[in-house]
Amino acid sequence: MNFELCKIEKVALGGMKLVEKNGRRYLVAHTVTDEWFVTDEDCTHETGPLSEGELNNYEITCPVHGAVFDCRTGEAMGLPATEPLKIYKVKIKDNRVTIDI
Repeated sequence: MNFELCKIEKVALGGMKLVEKNGRRYLVAHTVTDEWFVTDEDCTHETGPLSEGELNNYEITCPVHGAVFDCRTGEAMGLPATEPLKIYKVKIKDNRVTIDI
């Protein structure tokens, strides 16, 4: 089942955006290589707001304690986080970011 999160123009190239839908918080990432990824918004180490962090290539850095995640896989790549992020399969349809849930 596809679930729409936002229009593509809402997320700049190389940027990230918090999207809240149905009581959940999602992070939409648009890499400089024009790829789209969606993960959970909250860092797995003390729930820092990832959308307020940095996106560098495929790495998301949490602004609270500096944990680093790969937005393609959700893998925790840098301490203090050790648990991966949940990731979602993304589809771009009619200029909208959708995920499979």
